[in-house]
Amino acid sequence: MAITDSIGSALGLSGNIPQAEFRPMELATGLGTTSFEDGKGTFTLTPELQEVYQQLLGGGRQALGAAEYDPYTAAETLFGRMEGILAGGRERERQGLESRLLAQGRLGSTGGLFQQQGLEQAIEQQRAQSLNQAFGQAQQVQQGLFGRGLSGIQGAVGLQQLGQQQLSTGIQAGAAPLQAQMFNIQQQQKQQELVPSLLAGLGTGALSGYMMRP
Repeated sequence: MAITDSIGSALGLSGNIPQAEFRPMELATGLGTTSFEDGKGTFTLTPELQEVYQQLLGGGRQALGAAEYDPYTAAETLFGRMEGILAGGRERERQGLESRLLAQGRLGSTGGLFQQQGLEQAIEQQRAQSLNQAFGQAQQVQQGLFGRGLSGIQGAVGLQQLGQQQLSTGIQAGAAPLQAQMFNIQQQQKQQELVPSLLAGLGTGALSGYMMRP
């Protein structure tokens, strides 16, 4: 055993300085569990929240996929369906007007033509309004699908962010003991550094005592 080790042992100073070790805390909460292995942290949702996560993510993707359409084409399709529904009523209006004009002896007259033109203009105005409404509805549906898609994906991301926060909590919980270990190691290193100084002091004291002997 070296003399420095003997003196260090006599003074209560160990010659072996331990190594600091970082051990993050593994947590289990209502959200899920965290684990650390080989320097990597992993968060796993509970089975119930994992199912919610899959539903949010899958529903969000499905809604965004459904929103990828041309609103003009969708409006044209919707307008065509509306026109098909209204076509029968409009034809009956035309036939009814012709019957009335014929009964009045005005069919083909200037006044009768004005009435027929007025009916056609009203129908065209209605068609224009219907087309505008169809386009507005197509846009609203598209925006609603985008909103649903983004909300679903954001909800899924939010669950993952909660998991990241739980991982961070475990890392912070492991950092405090590490700091304490580092402090103890630094103190032991300083104590080890004192041993040579003590030896020098002891040697000087012994030499001085010898020189002062009568």
